[in-house]
Amino acid sequence: PPPPPFQAEDGIRDKQICLVGSEMCIRDRGTVAVMRTLESPTPRLLVLLGGGIGSGKSSIARVFATEGFRSISADEIGRTVLDFDDAARRAVEDRWPSAVRNGDIDRAQLASIVFADRSQLVTLEAITHPAIANRIFEEIEALGGHDVVVEVPLQHLPIASIPGMETRRVAVVAPAELRLARAVARGNDPGDVKQRMQLQADEVAWQTWADHVVDNAGAWADTERRVCELIGELRHGA
Repeated sequence: PPPPPFQAEDGIRDKQICLVGSEMCIRDRGTVAVMRTLESPTPRLLVLLGGGIGSGKSSIARVFATEGFRSISADEIGRTVLDFDDAARRAVEDRWPSAVRNGDIDRAQLASIVFADRSQLVTLEAITHPAIANRIFEEIEALGGHDVVVEVPLQHLPIASIPGMETRRVAVVAPAELRLARAVARGNDPGDVKQRMQLQADEVAWQTWADHVVDNAGAWADTERRVCELIGELRHGA
């Protein structure tokens, strides 16, 4: 059967429905003045989920996943960037030949070099970050119409706005002592964790970077509830 006729609201019976860009609007018949938006398509969400080592980003990313987000980890991509990007690999081999063992890059040796000297770390990031960002863009594109959360351990990864996606920055924070304890409990060396923490942004810097902040210092049930509330706020444009 044919669809029912449009039932105009009181006061707009002499109006007509029109399409202006991607919005469905009401206007006066014979005019081009947009009177009121009826419907606007909801853009996909791109959430950049940041925080230092031990802050709990991965746990919170899993909450986003249970709410329908597709999850991408910049850390995981970073661990394999030298495998899939030949240009980055060659640049690292040329810059740090002492980290090459039998034709392979010794990642532990490379880490010991760059995390002991900030200038060396900056050089490595300049080599690898564009390749990491490109892979993130490729994965987002492959996910089609889904909302996406990307775990980012740094504030300066070159991830810009993506057409058709609304970007929000969410920082996960916790006291340094707690983050250290969490990282050590996962089997990391305390000295190595402390060294990495000194090179990362502190809690204040993450709060400044973010649109929203999640305090992950308390009970997990409280954090999880707050994250679910935040997801609702993001989806409703709060």
